Amino acid sequence: MEEQDQAKSAAALNKRSTANARKVGAFKKGESSQFLWAEEGKVKEALSRLSAGTSTWLMLGNKDASNKNSIDLLSEGKGDIEDIRGLLEDDAISFFVLAKTCPDEDMSTSKEASNYNVVRNIFLAWVGPKVKPMLKARSSQHRAALYMRLKPMIQLHGELQLAEKAELTDDAVYDKLGVTGWRVTA
Repeated sequence: MEEQDQAKSAAALNKRSTANARKVGAFKKGESSQFLWAEEGKVKEALSRLSAGTSTWLMLGNKDASNKNSIDLLSEGKGDIEDIRGLLEDDAISFFVLAKTCPDEDMSTSKEASNYNVVRNIFLAWVGPKVKPMLKARSSQHRAALYMRLKPMIQLHGELQLAEKAELTDDAVYDKLGVTGWRVTA
């Protein structure tokens, strides 16, 4: 009888601690596909600036080595692919949202294409070639979870996973965004 009471008490305590952990945004061991925003408010503000056009890209990643499941806003700026390519480090994992100005699909082959541009957002995932294998595996889970968490906050039109810096080109981005009939390089 005493053992049953102890078992019930332990189960109730475990249930309460799990519920409390979920309230503060934590998750159970083994749920590595989840992540925590270090400061979700800063991310939302940066996404608002991106939508308003005061910035054209933002960079997300982990800057707290003690909490590998934490995602932070690392940087943001007004620029294009070249700026992002300069931030790609061989030993780092980074995620970006890029607001890319694209020619309207209906006008892309006409002379007036530059008069009809639309802005589309693309999610970029970078895993440097020198990232440790376990971190690479976790990054894939974080990428999927992060994409799903960003979708309600900002409209994403595509996703591009990068293995090499050379893969980040206007052509690759336009292809992922579904811009047809448009080529930067021949």
